[in-house]
Amino acid sequence: MTNQKIKVEVFVPLTACGCTYSHFLEQVQKILIPYLSKIEFEMKNAESIEAEKLEIFANAVVVKNLPTSPHIKVYTQLRKLEQDLPQFFKIN
Repeated sequence: MTNQKIKVEVFVPLTACGCTYSHFLEQVQKILIPYLSKIEFEMKNAESIEAEKLEIFANAVVVKNLPTSPHIKVYTQLRKLEQDLPQFFKIN
């Protein structure tokens, strides 16, 4: 794997009350903390054209620049993200 950081984009409905997605963001933060030096993190609007193109209609996490194919993954279940993240940083 190269030194290129993995991009993590968190999509939430930014026009909605923060109370509707605050628990989701807390869980994402807990999952990502061990990897902060290895990722680039960005919040995005789940109601955007970009989200629509990715078929995101609610809270989701998009992981890009993955070392293996597919090079982008969309997660709506944080348990799966938590399981997969360690695999993205294994050195082959």
